[in-house]
Amino acid sequence: MSSKRPPASTAWQPLFERVRTEALAGRVAEAWALAKPALASFPGDGPLPLILGSLAQQAGDSAGALPLLEKGVTLMPAEAQGWSSLGAARLATGDEAGALAALEKAVALAPQDPVVTGNLALGQRRTGQLEAALATYSRALAGIDLTKRPDAINLAVEYANLLRSMARLDDAMALMQQLAAAQPGSAAALRGLGRVAGELGQLDLARQAATRALEIEPSAEAWHELGRYLKLSHLFAEAEEALKTATRLKPGLVAAWNELGDVARLSLRLAEAEAAYAEVARLEPQRFEARSNLVLLQNYRSDLSPEALFAAHLEIGRDLDAAGSAFAAARHYPPRSTPPRIGIVSPDFRRHSVAFFLAPLLAGRDKGAATFVCFSKVGRPDAITDKLRTLADEWVDVTGVPDAALAEIIASRSIDILIDADGHMAGGSLAAFARRPAPVQITWLGYPGTTGMKSMDGRITDEIADPPGAEAFHTEKLIRLPSGFLCYAPAAVAPPVAPLPAGTDGPITFGSFNTIPKLSPVTLALWSQVLAAVPGSRLLIKTLQTRSPEVRRQLLSAMAGVGIDAGRLIILDHVDDDAGHLAAYGQVDIALDPVPYNGTTTTCEALWMGVPVITLSGDRHAARVGASILSRLGLEELVAASPQDYITVARALAADRVRLADLRAGLRSRMARSPLCDARGFSRNFIESVTNFTPRP
Repeated sequence: MSSKRPPASTAWQPLFERVRTEALAGRVAEAWALAKPALASFPGDGPLPLILGSLAQQAGDSAGALPLLEKGVTLMPAEAQGWSSLGAARLATGDEAGALAALEKAVALAPQDPVVTGNLALGQRRTGQLEAALATYSRALAGIDLTKRPDAINLAVEYANLLRSMARLDDAMALMQQLAAAQPGSAAALRGLGRVAGELGQLDLARQAATRALEIEPSAEAWHELGRYLKLSHLFAEAEEALKTATRLKPGLVAAWNELGDVARLSLRLAEAEAAYAEVARLEPQRFEARSNLVLLQNYRSDLSPEALFAAHLEIGRDLDAAGSAFAAARHYPPRSTPPRIGIVSPDFRRHSVAFFLAPLLAGRDKGAATFVCFSKVGRPDAITDKLRTLADEWVDVTGVPDAALAEIIASRSIDILIDADGHMAGGSLAAFARRPAPVQITWLGYPGTTGMKSMDGRITDEIADPPGAEAFHTEKLIRLPSGFLCYAPAAVAPPVAPLPAGTDGPITFGSFNTIPKLSPVTLALWSQVLAAVPGSRLLIKTLQTRSPEVRRQLLSAMAGVGIDAGRLIILDHVDDDAGHLAAYGQVDIALDPVPYNGTTTTCEALWMGVPVITLSGDRHAARVGASILSRLGLEELVAASPQDYITVARALAADRVRLADLRAGLRSRMARSPLCDARGFSRNFIESVTNFTPRP
């Protein structure tokens, strides 16, 4: 709120003074609560409409702000701040064209005002005009001496944030290093530097910058950012302490609660993780990313029935659909193209599990059967990104684009069939799908269940992963591919299959390379029984999270709690390069699939490296992926129907060294000949199925 006083003292002046006192003390919501019921007592001339409109906008009442600001700019058309506030209010109420017009007017009046310029750039970002926003920031900062303009610090930080979100990390780092050198005492500059360093994986620098920012300005936001970098460094105990400090200082800081959920999830404390994510959902129901984290986490729980899991997905799905319904209802689609234009949206066109299954679809297809348009949200492109870009017919970089603008970009490309590759996984785009940018929308691959959304028409699966009856737990119509819903592309750097580690008379080594949250209490109890059934056997665990000393301790404690002696446990360090990672399977005789959330990439990797996988077929998709994969290789005998059967299969296989050795020697060639690696057949089935798919009325 402006500090300008209205003209002459009148009868309403005492009330205005109370409003002004509250606002200047930072109690904006309280100030607006005083002013709103008494608007009729305030005059409608002079600067007062702009002052009160700005107050309403700061208090989050954009609808209430609009008429005041509209009147204010009519009375004071040369007031740049008024036009800027009006633009922000229009943007918040959905008038994007009007918002940009007002924001551009503000910049024309005050081109060197960093607040005004920053608001225009923010409006351009919100509407997906990222290149225009970059140009706005660049013009505003041109010629500014950052050592003499502390008022430009936030503008430079926001510029770097945009560069970072668009994966232009080197440019962002150069800008933040320049700003931190020019303003070494600025907490905002240091926090901006930390964000870019964290994105680049320079975690030592990120933690140093965040720590220094805390010394200057010990805010809840600064504690949150330090906690995030500690989490990324796998220093989970320190991360938790920092994040809890952030939530004590500011209980409504949803980003800190979300990070606390991540820390607990990666530390084998799933109940605490669920509580933290639930707090985010309570504080900010429209923060769908955190709510997606919550339903994803529930897939790891064996104590949740399929009915309860479906109900949780229905709840978030209804809210997502409601948020996009007005935009979806207004859509008009052109006639279908020939061949059809199939779009795929994902942040995982990179070195990621999802890419192992996307690549065969693109590489194995008949070029004339469909036009594939990839909408890439990759924050840190790599060699896999480059490869996938060459396989796509069209590549649209939408990194950093908000979901609302993403939907419009997709719609502008006349997509006939739009594929969601991530569902409720991190970085997903379900809020964009809720706006229905395409006439047919299908989810596939990254998420092991329904989205819960009516705006998602179909879900790609198969008859084993989702047998008859699974329709009851889906809002989508199921599309069952005849030869499995997956096609795997083995890494080119995979080393040769190693000899059987146990040999003819050595100890059997069971193993799992799955992520820590999949090692549920039920899984560990089952594996304990397997070890008991095979005397002298060992269990090898290799996962990224065991870089953390706390996670190692937690894992050892959980293992001891189910009777697994530490002497029978081998924990391998994470290996960053693919060849080294795959070579580690050479130390495993038999892989054990977790329950109720099976492995997918890890199962395919193990099989390619000659390691048979034992799985337990369960009551939902996540618990039946192992059965689907093994059946494609004709290895149904490794699919257990019950926990006792799982133990029996493991014991029998461990006792038959000849069978183990034969499996190991032949698994790679068997897999290469199977539907699981038939890229041409899979692509043909995929394209035919989605092209012929008819959504429910």
